[in-house]
Amino acid sequence: MKDQKINQNDEPAENTAIRLEPEHIDQILASPALEAAHISALLGNGAPNIDLLLYIAEHPMLVRLERDNRLPEALETTLVEAFFSAMPQLGLRAYGPLASLKARTRARLDAERRKYELTAKYVAKCVEKEDAALQLLRNYLETDPAPIFVSAMRTQWSDWVARAEDARDRGEGLEILQESPALIAALQAPGDASAAMVAEELAKLTAKLSEAVAGTGASDLILRRALRVGEPQAKLVAAAMATFGGRVDLVREILGVFLSGASHAPHYAVMAARLAPLTTRNTFAQYLVDIASQNPEEPEAKITAERTHTILSARSVLPLIGSPLPAVDVAQFPDTDEYALLRSIPPTVEAMWKMWDEITPVGNS
Repeated sequence: MKDQKINQNDEPAENTAIRLEPEHIDQILASPALEAAHISALLGNGAPNIDLLLYIAEHPMLVRLERDNRLPEALETTLVEAFFSAMPQLGLRAYGPLASLKARTRARLDAERRKYELTAKYVAKCVEKEDAALQLLRNYLETDPAPIFVSAMRTQWSDWVARAEDARDRGEGLEILQESPALIAALQAPGDASAAMVAEELAKLTAKLSEAVAGTGASDLILRRALRVGEPQAKLVAAAMATFGGRVDLVREILGVFLSGASHAPHYAVMAARLAPLTTRNTFAQYLVDIASQNPEEPEAKITAERTHTILSARSVLPLIGSPLPAVDVAQFPDTDEYALLRSIPPTVEAMWKMWDEITPVGNS
Protein backbone atom coordinates (compact mmCIF):
# COMPACT_ATOMS: atom_id res chain seq x y z
CA MET A 1 0.00 0.00 0.00
CA LYS A 2 1.34 3.44 -0.79
CA ASP A 3 2.95 5.30 2.12
CA GLN A 4 1.36 8.65 1.28
CA LYS A 5 -2.37 8.65 1.89
CA ILE A 6 -4.98 11.35 1.81
CA ASN A 7 -6.92 12.01 4.98
CA GLN A 8 -10.39 10.70 4.25
CA ASN A 9 -12.06 11.84 7.48
CA ASP A 10 -14.60 13.76 5.38
CA GLU A 11 -16.08 10.57 3.94
CA PRO A 12 -19.84 10.50 3.41
CA ALA A 13 -20.35 8.14 6.35
CA GLU A 14 -18.27 7.02 9.30
CA ASN A 15 -16.21 4.05 8.25
CA THR A 16 -16.10 1.08 10.60
CA ALA A 17 -13.25 -0.76 8.88
CA ILE A 18 -10.92 -2.91 10.93
CA ARG A 19 -7.55 -1.12 11.03
CA LEU A 20 -4.87 -3.66 10.21
CA GLU A 21 -1.32 -3.54 8.90
CA PRO A 22 -0.72 -4.76 5.31
CA GLU A 23 0.85 -8.02 6.48
CA HIS A 24 -2.27 -8.86 8.46
CA ILE A 25 -4.46 -8.05 5.46
CA ASP A 26 -2.25 -10.33 3.37
CA GLN A 27 -2.84 -13.17 5.81
CA ILE A 28 -6.61 -12.72 5.62
CA LEU A 29 -6.65 -12.58 1.82
CA ALA A 30 -4.40 -15.63 1.53
CA SER A 31 -6.67 -17.75 3.70
CA PRO A 32 -8.39 -20.66 1.90
CA ALA A 33 -11.47 -19.83 3.97
CA LEU A 34 -11.68 -16.26 2.63
CA GLU A 35 -15.29 -15.09 2.39
CA ALA A 36 -17.10 -11.91 1.41
CA ALA A 37 -17.71 -11.16 5.09
CA HIS A 38 -13.96 -10.88 5.66
CA ILE A 39 -13.66 -8.30 2.87
CA SER A 40 -16.63 -6.40 4.26
CA ALA A 41 -15.06 -6.35 7.71
CA LEU A 42 -11.80 -5.01 6.29
CA LEU A 43 -13.57 -2.26 4.33
CA GLY A 44 -16.14 -1.30 6.94
CA ASN A 45 -19.69 -0.04 6.48
CA GLY A 46 -19.05 3.54 5.36
CA ALA A 47 -17.45 4.72 2.14
CA PRO A 48 -14.23 2.67 2.09
CA ASN A 49 -10.74 4.07 2.18
CA ILE A 50 -9.72 4.07 -1.47
CA ASP A 51 -6.11 3.05 -0.85
CA LEU A 52 -7.29 0.11 1.23
CA LEU A 53 -9.90 -0.90 -1.33
CA LEU A 54 -7.36 -0.91 -4.14
CA TYR A 55 -4.84 -2.76 -2.00
CA ILE A 56 -7.40 -5.52 -1.52
CA ALA A 57 -8.79 -5.54 -5.07
CA GLU A 58 -5.30 -5.52 -6.62
CA HIS A 59 -3.90 -8.12 -4.24
CA PRO A 60 -2.14 -10.90 -6.19
CA MET A 61 -4.31 -13.56 -4.56
CA LEU A 62 -7.58 -11.97 -5.71
CA VAL A 63 -6.14 -11.00 -9.08
CA ARG A 64 -5.17 -14.63 -9.67
CA LEU A 65 -8.64 -15.84 -8.74
CA GLU A 66 -10.21 -13.24 -11.02
CA ARG A 67 -7.89 -14.10 -13.91
CA ASP A 68 -8.72 -17.80 -13.59
CA ASN A 69 -12.45 -17.07 -13.32
CA ARG A 70 -12.43 -18.57 -9.81
CA LEU A 71 -13.33 -15.43 -7.86
CA PRO A 72 -16.46 -16.31 -5.86
CA GLU A 73 -19.49 -14.31 -6.91
CA ALA A 74 -20.09 -13.05 -3.37
CA LEU A 75 -16.53 -11.71 -3.18
CA GLU A 76 -16.84 -10.01 -6.55
CA THR A 77 -20.18 -8.46 -5.60
CA THR A 78 -18.72 -7.12 -2.36
CA LEU A 79 -15.80 -5.50 -4.20
CA VAL A 80 -18.03 -4.03 -6.91
CA GLU A 81 -20.33 -2.54 -4.30
CA ALA A 82 -17.32 -1.11 -2.48
CA PHE A 83 -16.09 0.60 -5.65
CA PHE A 84 -19.56 2.00 -6.27
CA SER A 85 -19.40 3.50 -2.79
CA ALA A 86 -15.81 4.77 -3.06
CA MET A 87 -15.58 6.18 -6.58
CA PRO A 88 -17.68 9.31 -5.94
CA GLN A 89 -14.88 10.40 -3.58
CA LEU A 90 -12.74 10.65 -6.71
CA GLY A 91 -15.44 12.38 -8.72
CA LEU A 92 -16.01 9.25 -10.80
CA ARG A 93 -19.27 7.67 -11.88
CA ALA A 94 -19.20 3.97 -11.09
CA TYR A 95 -20.17 1.57 -13.86
CA GLY A 96 -18.90 -1.58 -15.52
CA PRO A 97 -17.29 -4.83 -14.33
CA LEU A 98 -14.77 -5.16 -11.52
CA ALA A 99 -11.71 -4.98 -13.80
CA SER A 100 -12.89 -1.68 -15.27
CA LEU A 101 -13.72 -0.25 -11.84
CA LYS A 102 -10.24 -1.10 -10.58
CA ALA A 103 -8.46 0.35 -13.60
CA ARG A 104 -10.42 3.61 -13.62
CA THR A 105 -10.07 4.08 -9.88
CA ARG A 106 -6.34 3.43 -9.92
CA ALA A 107 -5.73 5.78 -12.85
CA ARG A 108 -7.79 8.58 -11.34
CA LEU A 109 -6.34 8.16 -7.84
CA ASP A 110 -2.73 8.23 -9.04
CA ALA A 111 -3.31 11.24 -11.30
CA GLU A 112 -5.25 13.16 -8.67
CA ARG A 113 -2.74 12.37 -5.92
CA ARG A 114 0.13 13.59 -8.09
CA LYS A 115 -1.76 16.77 -8.98
CA TYR A 116 -2.60 17.37 -5.33
CA GLU A 117 0.98 16.80 -4.18
CA LEU A 118 2.43 19.17 -6.78
CA THR A 119 -0.10 21.89 -6.01
CA ALA A 120 0.33 21.51 -2.25
CA LYS A 121 4.09 21.68 -2.67
CA TYR A 122 3.94 24.99 -4.55
CA VAL A 123 1.24 26.48 -2.32
CA ALA A 124 3.39 25.68 0.72
CA LYS A 125 6.16 27.77 -0.83
CA CYS A 126 3.80 30.74 -1.15
CA VAL A 127 3.13 31.32 2.55
CA GLU A 128 4.49 34.85 2.14
CA LYS A 129 2.79 35.39 -1.24
CA GLU A 130 -0.93 35.16 -0.68
CA ASP A 131 -1.93 36.27 -4.19
CA ALA A 132 0.28 33.61 -5.76
CA ALA A 133 -1.16 30.95 -3.46
CA LEU A 134 -4.73 31.96 -4.31
CA GLN A 135 -3.91 31.84 -8.03
CA LEU A 136 -2.48 28.33 -7.66
CA LEU A 137 -5.53 27.16 -5.75
CA ARG A 138 -7.90 28.77 -8.24
CA ASN A 139 -6.13 27.00 -11.07
CA TYR A 140 -6.23 23.73 -9.13
CA LEU A 141 -9.98 24.02 -8.57
CA GLU A 142 -10.45 24.55 -12.31
CA THR A 143 -8.99 21.11 -13.03
CA ASP A 144 -12.04 19.35 -11.54
CA PRO A 145 -10.04 17.76 -8.71
CA ALA A 146 -11.29 14.74 -6.80
CA PRO A 147 -13.44 15.66 -3.78
CA ILE A 148 -11.19 13.87 -1.28
CA PHE A 149 -8.19 15.88 -2.45
CA VAL A 150 -10.10 19.14 -2.30
CA SER A 151 -10.98 18.20 1.28
CA ALA A 152 -7.33 17.49 1.98
CA MET A 153 -6.34 20.85 0.51
CA ARG A 154 -9.05 22.54 2.56
CA THR A 155 -7.72 20.88 5.72
CA GLN A 156 -4.33 22.51 5.18
CA TRP A 157 -5.42 25.93 3.91
CA SER A 158 -9.10 26.31 4.71
CA ASP A 159 -9.20 30.10 4.37
CA TRP A 160 -7.27 30.22 1.12
CA VAL A 161 -9.31 27.42 -0.45
CA ALA A 162 -12.55 29.14 0.58
CA ARG A 163 -11.38 32.41 -0.95
CA ALA A 164 -10.19 30.67 -4.12
CA GLU A 165 -13.59 28.99 -4.47
CA ASP A 166 -15.34 32.31 -3.92
CA ALA A 167 -13.14 34.07 -6.48
CA ARG A 168 -13.79 31.31 -9.00
CA ASP A 169 -17.54 31.49 -8.45
CA ARG A 170 -17.49 35.28 -8.94
CA GLY A 171 -15.61 34.92 -12.22
CA GLU A 172 -12.54 36.67 -10.83
CA GLY A 173 -9.55 36.46 -13.13
CA LEU A 174 -11.62 36.67 -16.33
CA GLU A 175 -11.38 40.45 -16.61
CA ILE A 176 -8.48 40.17 -19.04
CA LEU A 177 -10.85 38.69 -21.64
CA GLN A 178 -12.86 41.91 -21.69
CA GLU A 179 -9.98 44.37 -22.01
CA SER A 180 -10.48 45.00 -25.74
CA PRO A 181 -13.78 46.78 -26.46
CA ALA A 182 -12.88 46.81 -30.17
CA LEU A 183 -12.57 43.02 -30.25
CA ILE A 184 -15.85 42.51 -28.40
CA ALA A 185 -17.66 44.92 -30.72
CA ALA A 186 -16.25 43.17 -33.79
CA LEU A 187 -17.26 39.73 -32.54
CA GLN A 188 -20.76 40.95 -31.74
CA ALA A 189 -21.21 42.62 -35.14
CA PRO A 190 -19.13 40.63 -37.65
CA GLY A 191 -20.75 42.34 -40.62
CA ASP A 192 -19.00 45.58 -39.70
CA ALA A 193 -15.77 44.01 -38.49
CA SER A 194 -12.26 43.96 -39.92
CA ALA A 195 -11.02 40.39 -39.98
CA ALA A 196 -7.42 41.61 -39.81
CA MET A 197 -8.16 43.63 -36.68
CA VAL A 198 -9.93 40.68 -35.04
CA ALA A 199 -6.98 38.39 -35.80
CA GLU A 200 -4.51 40.94 -34.45
CA GLU A 201 -6.50 41.49 -31.25
CA LEU A 202 -6.91 37.76 -30.67
CA ALA A 203 -3.18 37.17 -31.17
CA LYS A 204 -2.31 39.95 -28.71
CA LEU A 205 -4.83 38.73 -26.16
CA THR A 206 -3.61 35.14 -26.43
CA ALA A 207 -0.03 36.22 -25.75
CA LYS A 208 -1.09 38.55 -22.95
CA LEU A 209 -3.17 35.88 -21.24
CA SER A 210 -0.38 33.33 -21.43
CA GLU A 211 2.05 35.84 -19.94
CA ALA A 212 -0.38 36.92 -17.22
CA VAL A 213 -1.00 33.41 -15.93
CA ALA A 214 2.55 32.21 -16.52
CA GLY A 215 1.81 29.28 -18.81
CA THR A 216 -0.53 27.90 -21.45
CA GLY A 217 -1.89 25.35 -18.98
CA ALA A 218 -3.31 28.13 -16.84
CA SER A 219 -4.56 29.90 -19.97
CA ASP A 220 -6.52 26.78 -20.77
CA LEU A 221 -8.14 26.88 -17.34
CA ILE A 222 -9.15 30.52 -17.81
CA LEU A 223 -10.80 29.77 -21.17
CA ARG A 224 -12.68 26.78 -19.81
CA ARG A 225 -13.89 28.74 -16.79
CA ALA A 226 -14.98 31.65 -18.97
CA LEU A 227 -17.02 29.34 -21.18
CA ARG A 228 -18.61 27.76 -18.13
CA VAL A 229 -19.32 30.63 -15.77
CA GLY A 230 -18.09 33.85 -17.39
CA GLU A 231 -20.08 36.93 -18.28
CA PRO A 232 -21.56 36.96 -21.82
CA GLN A 233 -18.72 39.07 -23.23
CA ALA A 234 -16.05 36.89 -21.58
CA LYS A 235 -17.73 33.77 -22.99
CA LEU A 236 -17.77 35.26 -26.49
CA VAL A 237 -14.09 36.24 -26.37
CA ALA A 238 -13.08 32.87 -24.90
CA ALA A 239 -14.88 31.06 -27.72
CA ALA A 240 -13.14 33.29 -30.27
CA MET A 241 -9.73 32.63 -28.71
CA ALA A 242 -10.41 28.89 -28.80
CA THR A 243 -11.43 29.11 -32.46
CA PHE A 244 -8.43 31.29 -33.32
CA GLY A 245 -6.08 28.87 -31.57
CA GLY A 246 -7.58 25.76 -33.16
CA ARG A 247 -8.56 24.42 -29.76
CA VAL A 248 -10.68 21.48 -30.91
CA ASP A 249 -10.68 20.19 -27.33
CA LEU A 250 -12.84 23.17 -26.34
CA VAL A 251 -15.55 22.68 -28.95
CA ARG A 252 -17.82 20.83 -26.53
CA GLU A 253 -17.66 23.76 -24.12
CA ILE A 254 -18.57 26.13 -26.96
CA LEU A 255 -21.42 23.88 -28.00
CA GLY A 256 -22.52 23.80 -24.38
CA VAL A 257 -22.77 27.60 -24.34
CA PHE A 258 -24.68 27.49 -27.62
CA LEU A 259 -27.15 24.84 -26.47
CA SER A 260 -27.75 26.64 -23.17
CA GLY A 261 -29.63 29.34 -25.08
CA ALA A 262 -26.99 32.02 -24.54
CA SER A 263 -27.15 35.29 -26.41
CA HIS A 264 -25.21 35.43 -29.69
CA ALA A 265 -26.33 31.91 -30.64
CA PRO A 266 -25.33 32.37 -34.32
CA HIS A 267 -21.85 33.46 -33.28
CA TYR A 268 -21.24 30.35 -31.16
CA ALA A 269 -22.75 28.12 -33.84
CA VAL A 270 -20.28 29.43 -36.42
CA MET A 271 -17.25 29.24 -34.13
CA ALA A 272 -18.04 25.64 -33.15
CA ALA A 273 -18.54 24.76 -36.82
CA ARG A 274 -15.25 26.38 -37.82
CA LEU A 275 -13.39 24.57 -35.07
CA ALA A 276 -14.84 21.07 -35.45
CA PRO A 277 -17.27 20.76 -38.40
CA LEU A 278 -18.07 17.05 -38.02
CA THR A 279 -18.68 17.20 -34.27
CA THR A 280 -20.79 20.31 -34.68
CA ARG A 281 -22.80 18.88 -37.58
CA ASN A 282 -23.63 15.75 -35.61
CA THR A 283 -24.54 17.78 -32.53
CA PHE A 284 -26.78 20.18 -34.45
CA ALA A 285 -28.47 17.38 -36.39
CA GLN A 286 -29.22 15.45 -33.21
CA TYR A 287 -30.42 18.63 -31.49
CA LEU A 288 -32.91 19.37 -34.27
CA VAL A 289 -34.10 15.75 -34.29
CA ASP A 290 -34.64 15.89 -30.53
CA ILE A 291 -36.59 19.14 -30.84
CA ALA A 292 -38.80 17.69 -33.58
CA SER A 293 -39.54 14.54 -31.59
CA GLN A 294 -40.59 16.29 -28.38
CA ASN A 295 -44.19 16.58 -27.29
CA PRO A 296 -45.04 20.29 -27.65
CA GLU A 297 -47.41 20.01 -24.70
CA GLU A 298 -44.61 19.11 -22.30
CA PRO A 299 -43.15 22.07 -20.32
CA GLU A 300 -39.56 21.22 -21.24
CA ALA A 301 -40.49 21.24 -24.93
CA LYS A 302 -41.77 24.81 -24.86
CA ILE A 303 -40.25 26.87 -27.68
CA THR A 304 -38.94 30.05 -26.05
CA ALA A 305 -37.38 32.99 -27.89
CA GLU A 306 -33.89 31.86 -26.86
CA ARG A 307 -34.60 28.34 -28.07
CA THR A 308 -35.90 29.64 -31.39
CA HIS A 309 -32.66 31.56 -31.92
CA THR A 310 -30.64 28.42 -31.16
CA ILE A 311 -32.72 26.28 -33.51
CA LEU A 312 -32.47 28.75 -36.39
CA SER A 313 -28.74 29.29 -35.81
CA ALA A 314 -28.07 25.56 -35.99
CA ARG A 315 -30.25 25.25 -39.07
CA SER A 316 -28.43 28.15 -40.75
CA VAL A 317 -24.97 26.71 -40.09
CA LEU A 318 -25.64 23.11 -41.11
CA PRO A 319 -25.57 23.73 -44.90
CA LEU A 320 -22.11 25.30 -44.46
CA ILE A 321 -20.60 22.15 -42.94
CA GLY A 322 -21.72 19.39 -45.25
CA SER A 323 -25.40 18.99 -44.46
CA PRO A 324 -27.65 18.34 -47.48
CA LEU A 325 -30.20 20.78 -46.06
CA PRO A 326 -30.79 23.83 -48.24
CA ALA A 327 -29.75 27.27 -47.06
CA VAL A 328 -32.26 29.18 -44.97
CA ASP A 329 -34.22 31.74 -46.99
CA VAL A 330 -35.06 34.80 -44.86
CA ALA A 331 -37.63 35.82 -47.45
CA GLN A 332 -39.82 33.07 -46.00
CA PHE A 333 -40.09 34.97 -42.72
CA PRO A 334 -42.85 37.57 -42.27
CA ASP A 335 -41.55 41.13 -42.38
CA THR A 336 -42.81 42.02 -38.91
CA ASP A 337 -41.26 43.26 -35.67
CA GLU A 338 -41.89 39.86 -34.12
CA TYR A 339 -39.65 38.18 -36.70
CA ALA A 340 -37.06 40.97 -36.93
CA LEU A 341 -34.43 39.23 -34.79
CA LEU A 342 -35.02 35.88 -36.46
CA ARG A 343 -34.58 37.48 -39.87
CA SER A 344 -31.17 38.74 -38.72
CA ILE A 345 -29.82 35.31 -37.78
CA PRO A 346 -29.00 33.88 -41.26
CA PRO A 347 -27.19 37.09 -42.34
CA THR A 348 -25.28 37.10 -39.04
CA VAL A 349 -24.21 33.50 -39.65
CA GLU A 350 -23.08 34.45 -43.16
CA ALA A 351 -21.11 37.47 -41.93
CA MET A 352 -19.53 35.53 -39.08
CA TRP A 353 -18.53 32.72 -41.42
CA LYS A 354 -17.00 35.16 -43.89
CA MET A 355 -15.03 36.92 -41.15
CA TRP A 356 -13.59 33.66 -39.87
CA ASP A 357 -12.84 32.58 -43.44
CA GLU A 358 -10.34 35.44 -43.53
CA ILE A 359 -8.86 34.60 -40.13
CA THR A 360 -8.40 30.85 -39.89
CA PRO A 361 -9.16 27.71 -41.94
CA VAL A 362 -12.03 25.39 -41.11
CA GLY A 363 -11.11 22.46 -38.89
CA ASN A 364 -11.44 18.86 -40.02
CA SER A 365 -12.82 17.03 -36.99
